[in-house]
Amino acid sequence: MSVYFHGSFGLNRLYMSGLLVALLKDKNASPEKLAAPFGYSAPFGQKYRTWLVKTGILENTRNPTLTSFGEIIWLNDPKFETPVTQWFIHHQLSIDPENAEAWHFFAQSFLPKNKTFTKEDLQNQLAMKMMPHSEKHFRKGSSMNATITKKLIECYTEPKALGDLEIVSQIDNKKYQFNNPKSLGPWKGPDELQNNYK
Repeated sequence: MSVYFHGSFGLNRLYMSGLLVALLKDKNASPEKLAAPFGYSAPFGQKYRTWLVKTGILENTRNPTLTSFGEIIWLNDPKFETPVTQWFIHHQLSIDPENAEAWHFFAQSFLPKNKTFTKEDLQNQLAMKMMPHSEKHFRKGSSMNATITKKLIECYTEPKALGDLEIVSQIDNKKYQFNNPKSLGPWKGPDELQNNYK
């Protein structure tokens, strides 16, 4: 299970790409050293390393080596700016429940059944989905569910994350809408991904 891997640090492509640059320059850099240029402490460095793994850019957090897909992205879009890279990140987060369970639930189960929804709708359904893991941590009204809900919505509505894909849009100050846009990917291999950058 991988639910709360992000802590209070949401998906931010600028932070991820900046941290990746630093890691590729110094694979042994401590979390403190990685976080310092961004004005944060060690947890920032740890969480964004994890984001790079969860989004399929790095193999693992201990030995920061690019995946075969990560190499294609680094070659074509090192700042993670293009729609191709953003769709890749979305698919990596949402395809496998073992990788990022809340993202998988949100994209594969919740959105298809909820054309419009509120934060409360999502938070309540997340509680039902996650509570079997730990009633203490994921019960209805828990702070963890509130944080996960916030990070999911920010991920799909904020331009610094994946908001430009327009998977989800905000209707008013309480409601959100699933737009079900035509997507790029998912890709079976690095060559397929490379072809989309041309």
